[in-house]
Amino acid sequence: MTRLELAIQKLNRLEKELEQTALSEREHYAQTHGSPVNDKNYNTRKRFFKRAEQIENKGMRLVKEVEAQKERIAMLKEHEFNLANGLNKNGTLATSVANIEEIRSRGGTYNKKRVKQLELIAAKAEKDQETMTDKTKALIESGAVTKWEKKPMYYFVKGLRKVALIINTDGNFEVSKHYPAKTEKDIEAVSKILETA
Repeated sequence: MTRLELAIQKLNRLEKELEQTALSEREHYAQTHGSPVNDKNYNTRKRFFKRAEQIENKGMRLVKEVEAQKERIAMLKEHEFNLANGLNKNGTLATSVANIEEIRSRGGTYNKKRVKQLELIAAKAEKDQETMTDKTKALIESGAVTKWEKKPMYYFVKGLRKVALIINTDGNFEVSKHYPAKTEKDIEAVSKILETA
């Protein structure tokens, strides 16, 4: 399930909860037939208004959460649109292997350097496909690592933040110099993965 789908699911849940809270508030006031203040018992009045305030506060909190969730969904939709169109999160052209031709067409010295770097990455990724061992293929198929579509020579380790492996000349995985494991926990996790590959 994508982040967008999860966000929509959460919005639906929040909207149902808000609807139920509004219903609870109407039912709470309906039980007094419109005259809670006339109750002679002080404690009964106090409990009534305390409960009314709790329901109202919950409703206000839920309204804020619904609005925040709608903003998140809009942001995620924009992000998915950008990804589908080769753009980064800022809406500008992403430095990605998939965008080599577009970057080349824009010209400029900086873009020429980017194109050259991306072409080297694409060539390395293509060579990796030819040289990878069966163990490396099995590890990729298991889902323990995920190929980075933007720069497909990197394989990020699932469950770790910014830790990637690359395929060496022997066709086996090794830790990337650009995205190494830094904490002891991450180093241990990567070691276990490399032992199985």
